[in-house]
Amino acid sequence: MKPPIITGSDPHQNGRRPKAGPERLLNACVVSGLAQFNLGKPHASGGNALGRHGERRRDYAGRAPAPSMCLAGGMNVGELTPVEQTALLTEYARALDSRAHHSILGDSLADEVVGAIEYDFAGLGVIPSVVCLVALRAKMLDERIRAFMTEHPVAAVVDLGAGLSSAVYRVDPPPTVDWYNVDFPAVIALRDTVLPHRDRSHSVAVSVAESRWADAIPADRPTMVVADGLFAFLRESVIVAVLRRITGHFGSGVVAFNDYGTVSRANRLAGRLITSGKRILSRGGTSNSPHSQWQFEGFKDAHYPETWNPDLTLLEEASLMHEPDAALFPASLRLASRMAVHFPAIARKARVLQYRF
Repeated sequence: MKPPIITGSDPHQNGRRPKAGPERLLNACVVSGLAQFNLGKPHASGGNALGRHGERRRDYAGRAPAPSMCLAGGMNVGELTPVEQTALLTEYARALDSRAHHSILGDSLADEVVGAIEYDFAGLGVIPSVVCLVALRAKMLDERIRAFMTEHPVAAVVDLGAGLSSAVYRVDPPPTVDWYNVDFPAVIALRDTVLPHRDRSHSVAVSVAESRWADAIPADRPTMVVADGLFAFLRESVIVAVLRRITGHFGSGVVAFNDYGTVSRANRLAGRLITSGKRILSRGGTSNSPHSQWQFEGFKDAHYPETWNPDLTLLEEASLMHEPDAALFPASLRLASRMAVHFPAIARKARVLQYRF
């Protein structure tokens, strides 16, 4: 049974201004939930320690430095920029899900990747609700990629902002499908170090903000373009350019991405203030809270991207809150999922969108 389509307002109105009541409440939940990436007690499953005995070394002034982030192969993860380091956050969430008794995504490779990086992942403070949401949106995107490949056995899949995602291994496409992982050169270098080689999986080391990101990807077959956790960190103008590049370069296909509905400037500012004291993933004393990297205000009506690009047609709007796996959410998030049946504003706060082109 397909997830319900969530109705919205006139796409030309966009509905950016949050209403009182449930939508404002959920905006606050977005702030507090994402803030827990860098605040609060770490998930009980934990992660790698900084040193052999888990101690935090101090410099000559007695200050605790940023965590050591070196791979077994000697690559210094600490050289990644704050926005590049967000790949560590989502990978750790998927790893924690794989350790759960009732895993949503079941990505054991993510746990192996985390184990290959000497880093204080437990210090990220990733809470169970974030683990569940990251895992479930990845699972939903995997399912949609499989459905696309069933319809188009000779296809291409493009993972924008791939990070350390092992989606290509989870989905396990047939040899007739080529898979392209696009991300910053430093992230691709890290990815190629910690993930195993796979035939017909290709690394594209370029920022999606550069129009040339698609140049090396063939355009002669149906293409599924996915973006898991990417668009929140891009300005709207960049997202529009990315979508236009997709429809201008590839002949036909589907673009799918996760979305948070409307996230107001006040919400993002509150998140920055909440997380300003946490510097676990910082460089030069600046916080690497997701809110400090957040660029996109989002939108209410799922038809709104059609106003950016007339070649896009909304195919599906599916809320994580309506999925059967919502039964595995922590209690507070389960309550939100039950409320989402009656309040579309809640459902919009965690959704996967698909557009045909």
